[in-house]
Amino acid sequence: MRVDTPTLLGVITVSILCIFAVSFTFFGNIFYDSVDSLTPEYVLEEEDTADILTEINQQAIIYQKNVDSEKLHEQMSLMQQKQKDVAAKILGVNVTNVYIDEDWNFPFKDISEIESIIPNQEESSLPICNIPENIPTHLEIIKNSEMFSMFSEKYSQNNIEFEISDERNHNSIVHYSILAISEDQNQTASLFFHLDSCTGEISVPYNLTCQDQSQEENDNRLQTRFIDEIQSSLDSKEFCVIKLEPWHQKMREYHTEIGEQLDQLTKNFEPKNNEEDISQEETFRFHLEFQRLGLLNDLIRSVTSGTLEDEKTDELILEYKEKYDSLPDELVQLLEMKEQHYSSLLNK
Repeated sequence: MRVDTPTLLGVITVSILCIFAVSFTFFGNIFYDSVDSLTPEYVLEEEDTADILTEINQQAIIYQKNVDSEKLHEQMSLMQQKQKDVAAKILGVNVTNVYIDEDWNFPFKDISEIESIIPNQEESSLPICNIPENIPTHLEIIKNSEMFSMFSEKYSQNNIEFEISDERNHNSIVHYSILAISEDQNQTASLFFHLDSCTGEISVPYNLTCQDQSQEENDNRLQTRFIDEIQSSLDSKEFCVIKLEPWHQKMREYHTEIGEQLDQLTKNFEPKNNEEDISQEETFRFHLEFQRLGLLNDLIRSVTSGTLEDEKTDELILEYKEKYDSLPDELVQLLEMKEQHYSSLLNK
């Protein structure tokens, strides 16, 4: 069969167009896949993680309301594993366990429930946000904090236990706890972060707790919020030992002494039997001394709670002086010791 020239040209043109269309589709898909791959992966993953955590929590709330224990515990296991994965990935530590317990920290309450139990919440300007959707962001904030950087430098290779608990009924706070375990399982080093549920602002920037299970119960746990004591512990070759500065050690002893005086005062005031009458004068003197020791106890606790409590400490000192003229001599001496210690650090 003879094919004329116009027909031949038409066939060739159609063939070229078909080849071009197939090639464009093939290479176009490669191009768009390449463009998609340029999207920041961590952004997508963080959004996906927040959605997954939120969905697990919402389902758990439904199962809890329907009293479906089996389904609820399934969601609890899912939440535990997801928190473990995201904490390990973002913080870069070996998370081996996540503590989750029904009604304690699972499921996290919706903000509508929280707002309904906080007194005068409608009048408060303090916002409250849901927890699950903010967990990845909160972990990024923790990771970039100076305290976690110091902590992870020493303990990143140890087994880590992780916990999130809901404290939004206290100033919109979410509590994050990170605990490192020694190889012999006898010692732990831990720190916590209090983050605003909405802004992620950290309210207690420095803290460290050392615990030794091999020691007697009364002496096996020590905490500090003072960065010089924290740094000294983290620099030590020992797993976790906090050596209190002399002013701090004496202040703790003084705090114990005041606590014992409060206990003794209460015991002495209690009638020996139900028939014994206590005069109004005795009752009045008891309440006066109880209030004085209670205020002094709060004041000492504030002094040992870290530099963020300085303003509160000043307020308590002023209140004590207004009520009782002057501070006890022992407390004055200890406050001077503290001031001299930190003045010497500044001058180094």
